[in-house]
Amino acid sequence: MSSSSQTPRSSRYAASSTPSTPGQHVERGTPSSSPVKFKKVTTTKEKEVEVVSANDGKTTKKTRQLLSTETVITTEETASPNKRVPGVVIIMDDSSDEDNTPATPVKKKSVPTPNNESALIEDEEPAPMEKIYLPPKPEELVCPPGPGPFYSVTRAQKCGVFNDWVYVKKILRDVDNSIYEGRNTFKEAKAVYKVAYDEGTIMTVPDPDSEFANAPFIMRPIDLSGDDEDDNGPRRYRIKKPTAFAAPDFPTKIYLVDEGEDVSVFWTWHQAAIRTKFVNKTAKKYSSFAPALQKYNKLFKARELIKRPRRGGFFDVPVRGQVVDSPEFTKV
Repeated sequence: MSSSSQTPRSSRYAASSTPSTPGQHVERGTPSSSPVKFKKVTTTKEKEVEVVSANDGKTTKKTRQLLSTETVITTEETASPNKRVPGVVIIMDDSSDEDNTPATPVKKKSVPTPNNESALIEDEEPAPMEKIYLPPKPEELVCPPGPGPFYSVTRAQKCGVFNDWVYVKKILRDVDNSIYEGRNTFKEAKAVYKVAYDEGTIMTVPDPDSEFANAPFIMRPIDLSGDDEDDNGPRRYRIKKPTAFAAPDFPTKIYLVDEGEDVSVFWTWHQAAIRTKFVNKTAKKYSSFAPALQKYNKLFKARELIKRPRRGGFFDVPVRGQVVDSPEFTKV
């Protein structure tokens, strides 16, 4: 059975080639209702720079036309260290008129010029970063000793598959919108975990002061590409056709999401929860696949499915350019 109606932002657990920059990173946090807005500002200005002659090594001052590009992340609510917004916290914001903090030394780099000289110019502002904790891969999971049920934990201080309920409650504690699902066998619990891992929506959110804070993580630049293209109009998203779904291989509960960040028919609670919890929506539960698909088909034909992803969230993958119909997705 299909795991989602549209592929979320991918390669979330892939290593980044961009090193982290102290003081300029953000962490995914508990979302709020305010959308994050991205704004790119490009300016050209004259600036006096030091120029080193390649012939005699003498330093002179010359005027250069410098192109400056910066990305500003803003939200409609006032940002503070204790206020988390969708996808990010600790916001880089250059909108303040006053700045009483000490100036940070600016790194300079040597750039060749047409006159065989080297001009020392300021480096561009590094992109804001996000800290992503790495969950264990499905193939790394080992069946714990003892009987079931087995719990697939996919949003907590530590993620994985466990059969100790006392331990599961510990790693779920103090995590908003925690997600877990109990299954009778380790094989089923691992399959649930794998679906979440493959779509990149497992979220490890350890308390900074807890024993789980030393979990492995990577720093990745926040993808701002195209996020400012639709500020003047509605964003368009694809919705999956009913014919694209297939029943799961074993009996299980089925969840229908007809309004949320993504809409579809799912066979794991994680898939339904990750698309509804952060936007205060609910999923409808069915005991089998057929009636859930029948309801989805009815809503699809009536155009009553509502897909509203958070800006910058997992499922914020709008359609760009011309919309082409396909066997799997409907036209927007």
